[in-house]
Amino acid sequence: MSQAFVTIVAPLDPAKLATAQAAIDLLGNPIAPALAALLGKTDADGGGTHFLSLHALPSFTAGRAHLVLEFSADGSEAQAIDRVATAIGGMLGPIFALARDWGDGNVAAYLKAHSITCGFGWRTAPGLNHGGSPGVSVGRIIAEAALADRCAGVLNAQGAGLSALARLEAVRAALGDAGRALPPGDAAPAFAKQGLASIIPAAAFAFIRTYLWPVGLVLLLWMAVQGVRRAWGAPDLPEALRRAAHGAWHGLWSGALILAVATALLLGLTYWLLRRAEARDWVSERNPDRATLRAIVARENHFAHNHMVSLTERKPGWVRAFTARLAFWAIATLSPMLYRPGYLGPIGTIHFARWVTVPGTRDFIFFSNYGGSWEAYLEDFITLAHIGLTGVWSNTVGFPKSANLFQQGATDGERFKRYARQSMVPTRCWYSAYPSLTTDIIRANAAVRRGLTGAMTEDEANSWLCHFGSAIRPRDTLVAPQIQSLLFGGLGFLEHAAFSLWRLPRDRALARAWLRDLQPLIGWGDGRRVRDDDRLRAVVQLGLSAPGLATLGLPPDALDSFPPAFVEGMAARARILGDSGDTAPDRWWWGAETDDVALIVYGQDAPTLAAIEAELLTAALHRGVLQSHRVEMARFDRASNYEPFGFADGGSQPVIRGTYKGLRSGDPLHLVEPGEFILGYPDNRGNLPPGPVMDPMDDPENRLPHLDPDTSFAAAGVNQQRAIGRDGSFLVVRQLEQDVAAFNSYCAETATEIAPRLGAPYWVTPDFIAAKLVGRWRNGAALVRAPYSASAKQAIIDANDFWLGAEDPEGLRCPFGAHIRRANPRDSLDPGSVDQVAISNRHRIMRIGRHYAPDPGANPGLLFMCLNGDLERQFEFIQQTWINGNIVSLSCPISLKGEGDPLLGPGGGSGFTIPTRDGLVRLKPPPRFVTMRGGGYYFLPGRALLGWLAAA
Repeated sequence: MSQAFVTIVAPLDPAKLATAQAAIDLLGNPIAPALAALLGKTDADGGGTHFLSLHALPSFTAGRAHLVLEFSADGSEAQAIDRVATAIGGMLGPIFALARDWGDGNVAAYLKAHSITCGFGWRTAPGLNHGGSPGVSVGRIIAEAALADRCAGVLNAQGAGLSALARLEAVRAALGDAGRALPPGDAAPAFAKQGLASIIPAAAFAFIRTYLWPVGLVLLLWMAVQGVRRAWGAPDLPEALRRAAHGAWHGLWSGALILAVATALLLGLTYWLLRRAEARDWVSERNPDRATLRAIVARENHFAHNHMVSLTERKPGWVRAFTARLAFWAIATLSPMLYRPGYLGPIGTIHFARWVTVPGTRDFIFFSNYGGSWEAYLEDFITLAHIGLTGVWSNTVGFPKSANLFQQGATDGERFKRYARQSMVPTRCWYSAYPSLTTDIIRANAAVRRGLTGAMTEDEANSWLCHFGSAIRPRDTLVAPQIQSLLFGGLGFLEHAAFSLWRLPRDRALARAWLRDLQPLIGWGDGRRVRDDDRLRAVVQLGLSAPGLATLGLPPDALDSFPPAFVEGMAARARILGDSGDTAPDRWWWGAETDDVALIVYGQDAPTLAAIEAELLTAALHRGVLQSHRVEMARFDRASNYEPFGFADGGSQPVIRGTYKGLRSGDPLHLVEPGEFILGYPDNRGNLPPGPVMDPMDDPENRLPHLDPDTSFAAAGVNQQRAIGRDGSFLVVRQLEQDVAAFNSYCAETATEIAPRLGAPYWVTPDFIAAKLVGRWRNGAALVRAPYSASAKQAIIDANDFWLGAEDPEGLRCPFGAHIRRANPRDSLDPGSVDQVAISNRHRIMRIGRHYAPDPGANPGLLFMCLNGDLERQFEFIQQTWINGNIVSLSCPISLKGEGDPLLGPGGGSGFTIPTRDGLVRLKPPPRFVTMRGGGYYFLPGRALLGWLAAA
């Protein structure tokens, strides 16, 4: 079935922009249920509207604004418009009546009259469409999802001992006529990656056909002129024809030569102008507007997919008008030759996307309906498809520095993400026909349907079952004395510790004086120095919240340069983090109201810890500082470090290059660049991510490091912005109460229930169930290496160098939903891929938490603490996408729909899936084992910023 990408652009008086936005807001994102029901109706052939969004947008052209309705639908453009107008025309009419040229009130006619077409040829405005499920109708997607759910229900009820083909046949029998009533559906589009021998001539012909046809017209005209000139004055017709043919032939060669030289010169001039412009291009360093960002985030993550709209301005001039078209042409021409249908490069998470240039303007609008979180979406493109991304967006004002149109640009991931966020506007009205389905699930459901009627062999049946499961200092050299000691390790040799929160007085002088009192106690540099110094029997580590920074006098502009997630605080990010119901901020013991300062005090023994804490309290009393909360950690014993559920803790940690551990361990599986955790250093891509900055006028004494110390001294360094984040890191703290009794009871009951279903080589015990949930045995041995029983030797030797995807691609040893596989998938999504490990490592966190000592009669728990260079990309991404999201293995695409992390999840759901050679074993839904009791985001400042904040 054909699909239509319909984009309606109507002229709007800028004075009516706010009115239009308010009217669109009333429709809702997600769209109101009544309107969703109307749009959800499908035609007899299954045709329907996949996605729809409505916007009132400003323009970069003075005196203009736009009403933009974009939707992706089945059938022709006319059919798609008529379908939408019939469904919700009554709601669209009053909004489009605000347009400057609203006519007689016929919504369908008006929409058709204002539908625009974009492309990459000379006669259309630059633009491009992309569909992730080409040819698949709304009706088919919904029907296949329902069929897959019915198949899953039948499979879950099956017993053990059946072959894959027998299980499939049983499903066919159970579905009966209901399964046969659905036709097999179209086969997946055939694809064969082409080689250079076929790509080059095909691309060359396509380029000539698209851009050089005017040259052909000129050549034909030149041939005609030469023919007429030669034939003029001929004595008779035969002679005239002979002379005309000779003249045309001569004109062909002479004209072709002249035009070839002229075209080459023009293309050379275009390239020279492009490179000159790229060298001079302005790069936007502006942070996203916080109010706009809040409005955007509030509308995200309601479904399994999201919608984004980005409004940018194409750079002026004819060169950029051409290069924008050229980038779209390259994507449209080369992608079908190199990648599967429905994919942009290797990325297949987009449902429908389009780039649109509003005719008569340089307004460049990007719409995308994509699966998963915004952070994951951009990370995939930055890592895997940055060439095409740069080719398109480098034509817009403010984009990160690019080269040769397609190079650099988006590879500067943090600047690109900031640029993307600042260009986005809230999606005020958005409709999705299938809110719970990602493109992965849609493709898997289609394969289920095809396999249900077509799989005939045991291997095919196995494949079908797989769809159900679930000198000058180098810039990268660390300046250890400027970095708090926790960045070098968890200070495990200091066995006693306590975490406390403090509220500063509003009197800035008193607050800063207390900070000066703390400075001698704060530990800096590698923890080995602290360990080996007999005078340092205790050490303090300090984190500041956004309100704390403000109280200590950080200027508002400098505070706004911190990431929005940090400024807003953990409680404001509750929906992203999955903190709802019993774990919602209003149920927390602490953290719902952000405190100013977090202190972690470490001591060699209990008396030392008590003495340091008494010193802190005495100083606080004199300065008007109040302690609002305290958590005492249990004594840390490295030799027997077991968390409350009984598992060896701290088994998998990233290693920062340049630290003592980094110098000893070169394993690329865990080695990361300093900038992944410490601000002011290069990250894994070799870029220096943008960090918080301060105006130089606020640092007259030059206490703070300059933003760009590697200067040519052409400009005075004193005028440079200050890099206030350098040598700092973001600290996440979450107090997690653990219900040990419930965990042990669940493991025991479940072992009894499923033991009859699993024979040799499995030995089903409560420890076996616990190991499957976690991914490790209690002694720390990984299931990937010790699948059937714990091995003391294996827990020590090579305990952490395993590749989940390459060593266990089917999840037969370590289930796909196991905690360690969720918290760090390694190469699970692309087994054996070094690139996939690099992607996973971009989301690693450094855990430094400890177990806390519970009150009498209370549950024990973990004071989870971790360090991040980017809260959204690291901790929040793990929590939202890996811990709380669906996990898919590309080698055996099992979607764990309805499953949460067995340890950290909310409980309930669809249970927990254990793949076996005999099929899937689904455990009963676990209860909530871990309850969030409080938390917050804090910034561990470097020594320079701490000195500035403490200055009198």
